[in-house]
Amino acid sequence: MATKNSMTPSGGIFQSHQGVPHGVGISPMTIQQQIIQDAQKQAQERWKILRETQSKIFEIQQDITAHRARTGDIARRAWEQYIRQ
Repeated sequence: MATKNSMTPSGGIFQSHQGVPHGVGISPMTIQQQIIQDAQKQAQERWKILRETQSKIFEIQQDITAHRARTGDIARRAWEQYIRQ
């Protein structure tokens, strides 16, 4: 009688199914469905991260554009004052 998760002579793992009714367990379809669900969750998480990242990049670009416009205005005014003197 083998114990749960004992090594077989071939080097593989043997799992005892004592106490488990025949036909009960994880089917290949269940595993496939779990894989599909996990992939969908991961894709949604990646999409969420992408949206957040793009939003932050857009905000930074807007801040830089506004700052450059203000800086350019200040420099232009200083240049005009210098020329008028």
